[in-house]
Amino acid sequence: MKEKLKVLSEERAEQWPNTIKALRTKRILARKEQLEKLEEERCRLDKIDAANRAEKRRQQIEKANKSLQLPHLTAIRSKMLIGSVLQERDAQLLYKERVLENWKRQEQKWLELQKQQRENWKEEEKLEMREKKESLKALCEARLEQVKGNRLQLLREKEHKELEKEQLRQQAEQDQKDNELKEQLRKRRADGANLELIESNRAQQARKEQEKEKLKNMDIKIAEYVAKREHMLQERKEADNAKAAHKAALHDAMIARQEQALLAARVDSEVRLQAQEKGRKVAEDTREKIRAKKNHKDWEACDHSRKRQIHLRKQQLEEEREEEKDEALKFWQRSWQVKADDEAEEKLIVSRNRKLAEHHMKTVVSPNTCYPLLGKISYRVRHCVISKLDSLLTASTID
Repeated sequence: MKEKLKVLSEERAEQWPNTIKALRTKRILARKEQLEKLEEERCRLDKIDAANRAEKRRQQIEKANKSLQLPHLTAIRSKMLIGSVLQERDAQLLYKERVLENWKRQEQKWLELQKQQRENWKEEEKLEMREKKESLKALCEARLEQVKGNRLQLLREKEHKELEKEQLRQQAEQDQKDNELKEQLRKRRADGANLELIESNRAQQARKEQEKEKLKNMDIKIAEYVAKREHMLQERKEADNAKAAHKAALHDAMIARQEQALLAARVDSEVRLQAQEKGRKVAEDTREKIRAKKNHKDWEACDHSRKRQIHLRKQQLEEEREEEKDEALKFWQRSWQVKADDEAEEKLIVSRNRKLAEHHMKTVVSPNTCYPLLGKISYRVRHCVISKLDSLLTASTID
């Protein structure tokens, strides 16, 4: 009964709105809602800034791509590439010439070394032939002496083998006698061990019978002790049941008295709680009004600051766009000026090349005077050679 009343009082206390725990949870929830609203506003502004930055970056990339596609820049790049290719080709030709010279020097040295090595080989072969002849003579003499020594050694080995055979036969007879004696001793020892084992088995059986008798006596004593213990436990259980019944009667009487007292106190507490609830609602309404006014003022200040920031951001973006337009105009003017200078320079080069070509054509009219060595060649070959020379001269003047 106590536990039920305790649970009821705890449930009712949890529903009261004026407790410290309830007020704390309300404050936490209000703070969370305020933080969530601020976070949503920040995310929205961050998305706007990210979109503006992405648009600005895209415009800059398009501007750079357009500037790279201008004709004067492509011409400059192609000239730079041609110059680097020619420079690399000259360097490769020089490297190839140096490599060929080094190969020639190495081949010359290798030929000289081969000649010297052949002469050394010839001298070494002559010395080897002399040494081989001398060694063959010495080897023949040593072989004759070795054959004589081998014959004597074979005779000695035959005698030694006969002696070893006789010794082995005598040793085998002695080993056979020793084995017979060892077998007789082993049989005697085995018989003695079997007798000892039989005696130990008999003693072990006697010990087991004694242990069985002891276990039977122990079982009888244990059964007697168990019966006594059960009787004692039954008596103790009956006494405990009597005490528990007496305590339960007293407990029920006390609970009945407490129930009557709680019912009387419950009516008084409900009246007091209703009065407290009314006062709490009035105080909470006043606090909510004050808090709403304060939140409204804070929201207005925050909104004003955000609008001010957005206005300043728009002004900054407009200023940046104006600066970009000015830079683009300046860049277009510079590129147009560079293009005009390149066109003027190309026109000068073309006019100069035309004058040089006219001059060369005038000199080429009489091939025997300008190119006396080509007078004896056919007209077709001479015309090809002259056109090739003219193309080379025009290319050198253009460079």
